[in-house]
Amino acid sequence: MNIEARGERLQASQVVLAFVLAAVVAGCVLWALVTVHSVSSGARLATQGLTQVDLSRPGLQGEWLRKTPGWSATTPAPALVEAPPLVEQRAVAETPRAQRRLTDHIVDRYQVDAIQAAQVVALAYEVADEVKLDPLLLLAVMSVESSFNTFAQSVRGAQGLMQIRTQVHAERFERFGGSEAVFDPQANIRVGAELLRIYLLREGSTEAALKSYVGAARRPHDSGYGARVLRARDGLRGVAEAPDDLVMRALPGTSVRDGANLSGS
Repeated sequence: MNIEARGERLQASQVVLAFVLAAVVAGCVLWALVTVHSVSSGARLATQGLTQVDLSRPGLQGEWLRKTPGWSATTPAPALVEAPPLVEQRAVAETPRAQRRLTDHIVDRYQVDAIQAAQVVALAYEVADEVKLDPLLLLAVMSVESSFNTFAQSVRGAQGLMQIRTQVHAERFERFGGSEAVFDPQANIRVGAELLRIYLLREGSTEAALKSYVGAARRPHDSGYGARVLRARDGLRGVAEAPDDLVMRALPGTSVRDGANLSGS
C-alpha cells in the first residue's frame, strides 16, 4: 500500500515538474521573440531617420561638398544624410508659409510686384533645392545685389536679380537662348546659384564663396560685401521663421548698390 502511494506521489511530482519546465521554455521563447522584434523595429526607425536630408543649413554646405567623393560642379549633387526626420518634416511643412512671409516682406520693403516677388521666392527655393544651397542665401544675394529688381544694371556690366556679368559668363546663358536671358528670373537665378555652388565647392566656406562671387577672390577684402549678404540672410531667416502674430518688415544693411560686383560675377 505504501509502495503504491509512494509511486503515485512520484508520478504526480514528475507531471508537475514537466509543466514547470514547459512554462519556463515557453517564457524564454516569448522573451526572445519580443526582443528580436524590438531590435528590428529600432533599426528600421534609425534607417528611416538617416534617409532624411538637411538642405537648408548653410554651415554644412562647404564641408559636405568638399567631402563628397566623385562630385564636381557639373554633376548633380548627391543627398546629404544628416538630420532626424522630425526636423525635416517640420521644415517641409513650414516651407509654403515661410515663402508667403518672405513674399510679403519683399513686397513691403522693396516695393516689388506681388506676383513677381512670389515667383522669385519660389524659384529661389526650387533652385536651391536642386543645387543644395540655402534658399535664404540666394534671396540675400538678390536683396544686396539688386533689391529684387529684375532689370537692375550696374556700371560694371552686372545685370539682373543676382547681377551676373554676361561678358564673363555668356556661355552659361546659351541654354536659355543667349545673354539677353540674363533678365529672365529663371535664367538669372539658376546661373547665379550655379556660380555660388562652384565657388563654395572651390573655397569651402560661405564667406569665401561670397568673396569670389563679388569678384574679390584675389583681393585682401571684399569691402564688407559678404557681411552684408550674411546679415541679410539672417534677417530673412527671421522673417521666414517669425511667429504668426509677429510681422517683420525691416532688414539691416540691405540697400541697392550700383556696381556691387567688383569684377567677377
